[in-house]
Amino acid sequence: MIDLKPLQCVPLTEIHTVFLDSFSDYDIPIDLPFWKFRNMYERRGIDLDYSMGVFIDNKLSGFILNGIRMWEGKTTVYDSGTGVVPEHRRKGYTKAMFTKLLKIFQRDGIKQYLLEVLQSNTGAFELYKKSGFKVTRKFSCYQLSCESIRPALTQNEIQIENESILSADWDVLREMWDFNPSWQNSIDSVLAVPESFNFILNRKGNMIQGYAVIHRKTGDIPQIAVHPDHRGKGIGSCLISALPNYTEAKKLGFINVEKNIDSIQHFLVKIGFTEIASQYEMLLEIDKE
Repeated sequence: MIDLKPLQCVPLTEIHTVFLDSFSDYDIPIDLPFWKFRNMYERRGIDLDYSMGVFIDNKLSGFILNGIRMWEGKTTVYDSGTGVVPEHRRKGYTKAMFTKLLKIFQRDGIKQYLLEVLQSNTGAFELYKKSGFKVTRKFSCYQLSCESIRPALTQNEIQIENESILSADWDVLREMWDFNPSWQNSIDSVLAVPESFNFILNRKGNMIQGYAVIHRKTGDIPQIAVHPDHRGKGIGSCLISALPNYTEAKKLGFINVEKNIDSIQHFLVKIGFTEIASQYEMLLEIDKE
């Protein structure tokens, strides 16, 4: 017996188990113990009412986990993970879940559907294209071991402070951005789990010249920026040099750095970061029924 239904009655522990099984042969190894999975769940705003599972003989065997928020002024659903356990792939279950979800989105007035897909995952990319998704941006993902980070030459001259992320003035920080963060790196995502992040910054007088947000346990850096008027002074390098002091992780990682922003790409490579993956951001405009 095969059934498709939302996941609101399925324990999160069960979804986690099926998630790990579904991504066991993913192009990038998935290190996702349950605490990380729950953190991802909260950070990305996953709503099980808008998520779908395929149940085979009453056993969860595939899923689409979706978050829902306002995105660029429109009610948007974000695909935070789509997977089917290996033994049940290539049977059309992903397409069936997507089709059923789309009807729910149309019914509830959802305006758009957002996702990211590895450029190397050509099968999924082609499926999304055929379903009407269009590429909106291209992203790079970077990684660097903490022990490889060199002290910044200006480290003694630039003071780095640590403050509560809840005190951040986002109107000021937005002025430093070269691109809008992806869903999982957005302000909403960071503030969904504020206790998970350290917020470090360089301030001159009352003016913030640069800042970074880093996950206390994983080393993920959802945001880093230096004000355009204060670049070239070593502030970015000092922020990177300081980050290992604010995380338990042995590696630092950037997920979804926009590819056409040369300034940040060149900066990360110069510091020593290595590109580990490339992704497409894709968007589907949802029509009414």
